[in-house]
Amino acid sequence: MASGGLPYFIDVVGYAFVQQQNATDPSQTPPPPVRRMLTRPHPLYEAGERVQGRLPEFVDGDAFNVEAILDAVFGPVEEPVSA
Repeated sequence: MASGGLPYFIDVVGYAFVQQQNATDPSQTPPPPVRRMLTRPHPLYEAGERVQGRLPEFVDGDAFNVEAILDAVFGPVEEPVSA
């Protein structure tokens, strides 16, 4: 690979973190923490994307896995039809 070629292969650089949630009612236990990934530029973290906005600013919940991110960028993979 030529020098400087690596940036052209990486289209998403995300900052993954855990966000604590607050309980809506003080008598309740707080909800479990949520894993999130920032995909937009931020002054404190290295993050960004070159997939024309196909990912939201924060990826979390069921979308916080590689398969869901690839589906969001390239579309879902069609299962082969068996003959």
